[in-house]
Amino acid sequence: MDARRCWKPRGKAPCIRPVSSPAGDARGNLLLLPRRGRAAFLMLALLLVGAPCGFASTTNKVAILAPGARFGVSFPTESKQFTQGEFYADVGLPWRWESNGALYLRPTLTASGGWLGDYYTDGAVLKGGAGLLLGSLRFPSSIEVGFCPTYLSREVYGTKDFGTKLQFTSHVGVNFDLASKLWLSYRFQHMSNGSTARPNPGLNLHMVGVGVLF
Repeated sequence: MDARRCWKPRGKAPCIRPVSSPAGDARGNLLLLPRRGRAAFLMLALLLVGAPCGFASTTNKVAILAPGARFGVSFPTESKQFTQGEFYADVGLPWRWESNGALYLRPTLTASGGWLGDYYTDGAVLKGGAGLLLGSLRFPSSIEVGFCPTYLSREVYGTKDFGTKLQFTSHVGVNFDLASKLWLSYRFQHMSNGSTARPNPGLNLHMVGVGVLF
């Protein structure tokens, strides 16, 4: 209901207009991130807070984990077909938690640069953010969640208008270590402007990547 709408009780009482709360507006402004972005961010926070429970802390050096390249295509349900390619580098932070020699948690930083295009238009895309790996010490695999503020060199692709050049990208994916130096990954990725501008159509992509393990 519009807060400015007048509500008049029965009888001859004067018209009462609800007054909006600045605190409520502030709380609303905290939720500008896209829904999937908020979910990924919340998952990261919960995993980081809960990491000491059942996981023993170990110290690691800051290290480049797996630089490589990714390529993706949009969902068939999208109104326009998009493709994205990028080069990336993931850096492991110097904290790690292990659980009974079976699982480990490790926070990461990630950065990437590449292009986003449809059939007729291409533009640059830059991302940088944080992630968290939940990996197995017995099998060469891991699950990854992450969140990245994203910059687009253009926000309009024909009839597709992303609203603003500032976007937010969240993802969840799986990684596999092949042989001793090869890293294969798949992720579901969602990008939108977090309702900071209109329109806010968002974009969902399937991304497949190959990296080199260090």
